Amino acid sequence: GQTLVKRYGRAVKNERARLGDVDTFQYVGVIRSTSRPFCVLHAGKTYDLETILGLSNGNLEPVLENCGGWNCVHDWEPDPTATEPDELPEPPSAQ
Repeated sequence: GQTLVKRYGRAVKNERARLGDVDTFQYVGVIRSTSRPFCVLHAGKTYDLETILGLSNGNLEPVLENCGGWNCVHDWEPDPTATEPDELPEPPSAQ
């Protein structure tokens, strides 16, 4: 259903970015009380494609097409204006 449709839309967007030589993406979307830890950790951050391809959401991968996993409302928006990608944040420690 929804996950498959979003995944297809993301794949099309990613291909357009590739054709335009854009290799930086910002993780966008509203953080809610139900947002996954992956989404909270990366919201608002901009990474290069190589970094994104190395990420794991622990749910449904690849994260470039599936973001935080099933029914995720977030997106990787191509960002051709990014001059320097963000550094990966440290995941919160388990307490």
